[in-house]
Amino acid sequence: MFAVGIATVALVAACSGNSGDSGTGSPGQPRTGGDLTLAINDSVRSLDPHIATPNFSEALVNQNVYDKLLWQDPKTGDLKPWLATKWETNNDATSFRFWLRPGVTFSDGSELDAQVVKDNLDQLAKGNEELGLAPVPAFATNYGGTTVLAPDELEVTYTQPAASFLNATSFYPGAILGEATLKKSVRDRQVPANLVGSGPFTVKSYAVQGDTVLARRTNYNWAPADVGHSGAAYLDSVTLRQVSDEGVRVGAVRSQQVDVSLGISPTSEKILDAGGLQVIGKPLLGWDIGFYFQVNNAPTNDPSVRKAIVLGWDRDGARKLVTSNYSLSTSVVSKGVPGWVDHSNDLTYDPSAAAKLLDDDGWKPGGDGIRVKDGKRLTVKAIGITNFVVNQPLYEYIQSDLRKIGIQLDLQVLPIADYGAAQTSAKRDGTLNASIAGQGRDDISVIRQTLSPTYSNLLGLKPGDQYYQPLVDVTAKLDSTTDPARRAQYAADAQKYIIDNALVNPVYTTQSVQAANKNVQGITFDSLGRNFLYTTWLSN
Repeated sequence: MFAVGIATVALVAACSGNSGDSGTGSPGQPRTGGDLTLAINDSVRSLDPHIATPNFSEALVNQNVYDKLLWQDPKTGDLKPWLATKWETNNDATSFRFWLRPGVTFSDGSELDAQVVKDNLDQLAKGNEELGLAPVPAFATNYGGTTVLAPDELEVTYTQPAASFLNATSFYPGAILGEATLKKSVRDRQVPANLVGSGPFTVKSYAVQGDTVLARRTNYNWAPADVGHSGAAYLDSVTLRQVSDEGVRVGAVRSQQVDVSLGISPTSEKILDAGGLQVIGKPLLGWDIGFYFQVNNAPTNDPSVRKAIVLGWDRDGARKLVTSNYSLSTSVVSKGVPGWVDHSNDLTYDPSAAAKLLDDDGWKPGGDGIRVKDGKRLTVKAIGITNFVVNQPLYEYIQSDLRKIGIQLDLQVLPIADYGAAQTSAKRDGTLNASIAGQGRDDISVIRQTLSPTYSNLLGLKPGDQYYQPLVDVTAKLDSTTDPARRAQYAADAQKYIIDNALVNPVYTTQSVQAANKNVQGITFDSLGRNFLYTTWLSN
């Protein structure tokens, strides 16, 4: 058993380059009312919070329309009460008991109870083929079931230790839906009227690649104590407006056509700060953006090629492309995730060592400088996403450096709406060598969630492959104990195995960098850098 306390999160003043833990505000009495417009750079593809890998915009809707059992303190990473007032776990992390907050209602007037939480967890863990719902890996692996013990009490069991389960109840797929929504298909969950949550806002309207409008719930009164506000949200409504072009977003926030803009580039940060706007950066902790190598496809099935890529680009030079709001990777997970180990000495720029690896492996420079072996050029196909504004410049910088050591990086950087289809097609025809992506989750289990063949399996491993069972084993240990010292050792072992075998080329820690007009107050983030709009208000 462990006890959970409640702490107040201090709201820190924003400035250019600030990477504060929770948000920004200024002196003055918060004002109720007003409509906020927030420019987003990704489309809201789905309103269903139970999809396993939402983009930032979808997670933003999720965070403000649906509540979770637990709240992760964005400053300390500690788990705190939310829909659950307290919880217990057994010594081997296979049994979890929750007691629910009284008086919580969903947006359709139905009440929160243990049965609806059980139905949510069952659907998350098992999916529902008839409704088109797939299981969410963070909940599904070794799920034993959930038992209702009383109207306000339930017990969740796993057949194997699941130390990361509590954290899973605090991050976006763990949203608790009303019974009415649980019965809806994936398609029907795109209709705002079918979305029943217990959060401070509801979805008023939605258009694919258009505006998503959230409306305030007047009877909301069960926010996490940490955020320093009770009762209903201040804002009457929030409009999430998709604006794909960063230049247009910058112009819109400068001219006050929008109140807040996400996706601010390093160059624009300086302009907006000089113009008197608030520029706020919040790290998105978890699995850093990196190259997930497909180890069964040539030439990234060759360890020498993978290691040469890791050594073959200049991280010091890359830092000049970004501001202090961003940091280059020092491991496969972000600095700040409990269990992170500094691997800076392994992630260095050493083009001579990279060239020697390739020379010794038989890759010889061709007439145009690109290396050749057995008549095949050293071409690596990588597919990334445009969802963060520094992505394409960074990837193209890496592409230029790799060419200097004889590696041709065929690079596709696509909108998130096109990324999945391109990745699937390249995997199917065996031409994909690396997916470039990251995964937000402030828990070391993100390593298992991302790389384990029993979870997301982003390396495309199959039973019998060289790295299959070692990755299953080394990542499973992360869930085997809640003891901090043992978990830290298992985290160190997992990071070392991944880096020693160059299974991933870590690049950088993502950030939510946004600009806001001066009248926008109370900007607060959750632990994964998503705006918790419940505390935001407009001074005029």
